[in-house]
Amino acid sequence: MRLRRSALFFAAFLVSGQCPAQQDALVPSSAIVEKLTGTVTNTPEKFSRYRNLVPVAAPSIDLTINFRVGAATLGPGGKTQLLELSKALSNDLLRDKKVVVEGHTDAQGSPELNLRLSSQRATAVVVFLVDSGIGRDRLSSVGKGYSDLLDKQNPTSAKNRRVTVRVEAP
Repeated sequence: MRLRRSALFFAAFLVSGQCPAQQDALVPSSAIVEKLTGTVTNTPEKFSRYRNLVPVAAPSIDLTINFRVGAATLGPGGKTQLLELSKALSNDLLRDKKVVVEGHTDAQGSPELNLRLSSQRATAVVVFLVDSGIGRDRLSSVGKGYSDLLDKQNPTSAKNRRVTVRVEAP
């Protein structure tokens, strides 16, 4: 049985040209809501009194939104992920929240080019969300270029090409 599963895995690898484990997983809207609301589940009651003693950063989530190299056009996979984000932002827990969409790039190219490209990508995400029914007044965008690399050990890694969605502090 184990050999059979390995053979199927290898067949999927050959057909797709990609290892299934390397493909980006879709983050469902429920997980986005949980992450952006800072919902903590299974917190022991004895620790709840300390919750306000530690400053907490605004909740955020990194989403992998694939773009063509050097372009700010959304691909089909990115649109699917953004539909989940749109559902999450329509949830009762997030309906009144304002969010910032941050575009990030890897470290290939000049800082100026990457700053402009990351800004264009963040704007493309905002336009998609507005077209999906999210109010424009709830959304802002900013390009970060490669100033905040996710994988600092490998600055040209695809992991660094991402969009971060952050709830604005009240």
